[in-house]
Amino acid sequence: METTTLVVYILPAVFAASIALIVVMLVSLAKQGDERRRAILDKACVSTFYITLGILAADAIRSAILVFIDGRECSAIPSFTLLALIAAAFAAALAVFKRKYGD
Repeated sequence: METTTLVVYILPAVFAASIALIVVMLVSLAKQGDERRRAILDKACVSTFYITLGILAADAIRSAILVFIDGRECSAIPSFTLLALIAAAFAAALAVFKRKYGD
């Protein structure tokens, strides 16, 4: 019963939230604004870039450990998962900087 609940309710909700975050990220990047809004977006983009680099570096280290030390094959982070992580990081950074600098 618990597995059915996970598949039927939670996974589609996570998928829908991921899609919503990606759309919000793309819309907020395309939206025009004044200098303060541009500065907030720039700060959020830079923070997201650093977080993305951290995620990719951690994945590369994990892959290197699995391949060279354990001798197992591994796969990279799936593209949609990586995009959802980037969108979530951008949404969080944007919320922090909007609260800090006001917009």
